[in-house]
Amino acid sequence: LADRAQLATGGEPAGGSVTFTARQIDLSGAIRFDRSVEKVTFAASGDLRLIGADPYATNFSNNGSAIPPTLRGMLSVHGDLNLTAAQIYPTTGSTFNVVSAGEDATITIGRTGDLPDTPYSAGGNLRIQAANIVQGGVIRVPFGQLTLGGNAVLRATDSPTASIIAPATQSVVLTAEIG
Repeated sequence: LADRAQLATGGEPAGGSVTFTARQIDLSGAIRFDRSVEKVTFAASGDLRLIGADPYATNFSNNGSAIPPTLRGMLSVHGDLNLTAAQIYPTTGSTFNVVSAGEDATITIGRTGDLPDTPYSAGGNLRIQAANIVQGGVIRVPFGQLTLGGNAVLRATDSPTASIIAPATQSVVLTAEIG
């Protein structure tokens, strides 16, 4: 699936870590790091853009009419996730989920450099959900929707027996700049 990552619950715990460093980072479509990766870091001196991809299939409503596709994407990890950039944002019209399936995992958002101008992006949706979230960076979703954490477990489907993508959020800490 180009627009949704498989669950990050596979793999054997191995304590691995991975770091990506660049001037600008574009995350497009579905990206998954399983249980073998304990810590994932994306560090950009400029923007970190979250780019949705076209769905692989057309959805239809109850009356048989096609539902317009949306650009969707997901970054799915099982351990801790660090996102550091001048600003983080979904591109125009993208719906992007950044999640960690770890029971005690933390997603930390930090900032680098001077505050850049607002991006030319609008109408995006961004959900960040993990057991713990520390927000000390710049997240922008102009004319869109930002969701930090959730009171309920995030599942792959609406079924109560579906696999867990992210646990309910235990804490959200808003702090001065991290970086």
